[in-house]
Amino acid sequence: MSTAATPMGIDAIVFDVDGTLVDHDFAQRAGLQLHLAARGQHLTSDLWDRWVAAEERQFARYLAGELSFEEQRRERVREFLDAPMSDSAADEWFAAYLTHFEASWRLFDDVVATLDALAGRPVAAFSNVSGSYTRHKVETVGLTERFAVTWGVDDVGSAKPDPRTFLSLCAALGVEPARTMHVGDRYETDALGACAAGLVGVWLDRGRGLARDPHASMVDPGVMVIHSLADVLPLLAGDRRFG
Repeated sequence: MSTAATPMGIDAIVFDVDGTLVDHDFAQRAGLQLHLAARGQHLTSDLWDRWVAAEERQFARYLAGELSFEEQRRERVREFLDAPMSDSAADEWFAAYLTHFEASWRLFDDVVATLDALAGRPVAAFSNVSGSYTRHKVETVGLTERFAVTWGVDDVGSAKPDPRTFLSLCAALGVEPARTMHVGDRYETDALGACAAGLVGVWLDRGRGLARDPHASMVDPGVMVIHSLADVLPLLAGDRRFG
């Protein structure tokens, strides 16, 4: 764990969901493997790479406002299969995958103990998808009662890294941005975005962050870097031993 300026007087914490609380990569891979197997196909490394690349590209278009949430799903299917498809056919293919994907949701091993230790503090969850889907996911993995606020893009009208997203969360929690910590696995979207909005930005690099976030090769000095959610606790305690 590396620290910029150790945060003192943090009143609330906002957690990203996918890649931070829920092991999104595991669920994607397991879901796709089961989905393809049901169609008599085997998930190869090339197919996996193609699926991940399609998600990255089409989800970025959704965040940029080019596509709706449903449209980015359809475009992911079309790109992955490299074939023209009607909306209904793409929706059907994705719905079958989604059943396996959601059945594969699981928490990272460090989530429950960390949230237990944070009991009594205002804690929120936010994901760059719809609020209803975020709440569905949080409920499915058993975390609903842990959060004072669980929101998605439509709840605030913007997505990370837009500063308005972070400021809306602070307002909902009734805390000042400077006294709010945001923890997420995306360097630019989560950590830099939080810092730009005046929050304490913490980048959770679980060992694959640099590959997923090439811009993070030069980490901004204002960003704190941790490798486990358990590292949030010494940060809150002002522990400089890891600096």
